[in-house]
Amino acid sequence: DPAAHVHLYAPGAEKNGYKVVKLEINPSADYRSESLQYPPSKLLTFPELKETVPVYSEPTILAKDVVIAASKEFNHSIGDGKIVHIEGTLSYQACDDHQCFVPVQRAVNWDVHVEPFDTVRAPDALQHK
Repeated sequence: DPAAHVHLYAPGAEKNGYKVVKLEINPSADYRSESLQYPPSKLLTFPELKETVPVYSEPTILAKDVVIAASKEFNHSIGDGKIVHIEGTLSYQACDDHQCFVPVQRAVNWDVHVEPFDTVRAPDALQHK
């Protein structure tokens, strides 16, 4: 959520040497992460530089699916439930109308409670025959 008159660079801006905002998820045997999904950006023109680049200047959500492991080892480790700790890094460089600030890397993390598979069969009346 950039402040007023502040923007972050979107994919495509790296062609002009700008640092694109990105979210990286640390690898783990408990999950895998999919490709980062960027929302649509807006074009910002810098007349003095004769450049037009894609940016995010409004609240923006970056989406990255995380898929919990389905291995036998993981399933056996769940027991009555298991907390999977997901860690990563959000990297960005914010700029305003006059300057760019020092690039930032922020640690991010989430705890996801994983429940065991339901192994109880449905009542006979509900089972497909």
